[in-house]
Amino acid sequence: MTNWEYMSLTGEAKGFFDRTVDQDAFVADLNQHGKLGWELVGVFEVSAGQGQTQRVYAVLKRPK
Repeated sequence: MTNWEYMSLTGEAKGFFDRTVDQDAFVADLNQHGKLGWELVGVFEVSAGQGQTQRVYAVLKRPK
């Protein structure tokens, strides 16, 4: 049986009217963790209301 460890990464949305996450920086962060053996499990957003994204979380896992 495989034991797993988990971690999360956060991408903060910036901007007032058009809140977006810096995709290049977020993907670079994911790629860096991938090189260390982390696998992306899922991504979800937290809304600030009225459809405005506040931040994005990525959940990663790797064998212990």
